[in-house]
Amino acid sequence: GATVGFVRHMRHTRDPLVPPSLFGDRTFTVVNLATVLLYGSLGVSFFLVAYQLQVAAGWSALAAGSALLPATVLMFVLSAASGSLAQRIGPRLQLTVGPLLAGAGLFLLARIGPDASWAADVLPGALVFGLGLVTFVAPLTATVMAAADPDHVSVASGVNNAVARAASLGALAVVPVISGLSAASGPSQVIEAVQVAMVIAACAAAAAAPLAFLGLGRTVRAHRSAAGARKKGARRKP
Repeated sequence: GATVGFVRHMRHTRDPLVPPSLFGDRTFTVVNLATVLLYGSLGVSFFLVAYQLQVAAGWSALAAGSALLPATVLMFVLSAASGSLAQRIGPRLQLTVGPLLAGAGLFLLARIGPDASWAADVLPGALVFGLGLVTFVAPLTATVMAAADPDHVSVASGVNNAVARAASLGALAVVPVISGLSAASGPSQVIEAVQVAMVIAACAAAAAAPLAFLGLGRTVRAHRSAAGARKKGARRKP
């Protein structure tokens, strides 16, 4: 009810907080739909891996929480290069390959069991997962901003950020219920439920690949920054 009321108000107010015209752009809508799939899978996956390592494998909270650190390091080191690449070749390829890599990494992480070894069971999946994040995160954000007109770049970025956070929280609420984790009582049930949940997350991430490939045109571009987009728009004004 509240969401419907908000949308209705935004459609009829003179100066809407979120201009409905943003969603009239195909690129903006496609990328935000991909954001739902990707950030929903990411949000639940970090929780699931840490939970599985603590409950099933008996790791400490610190060890379980830092198990996916290689993915974060890859993001820190390579994100700028990924963004620059998207500016040169367009974001479509990276927004297709990145989700597939992320999904493959999550499939690998679904193998975590009672005798999990970090080097054998966690690290390979973390690296593939991290490469997927590196490939799609920066182009996704830049493409959302490029899809908006210069006056609404900041709003577009804010909408995409809100979509990402909502998708992450929604997945945390829904996926454990679907997989049976919320009702699991013993270690064996927990292991099985977490593995099912990880497969669901992997499939959701991979589903963003065909969405981006089919929904984005080859000429779609990714801008460097909001400031750059505003300057470009200013030069176009008579």
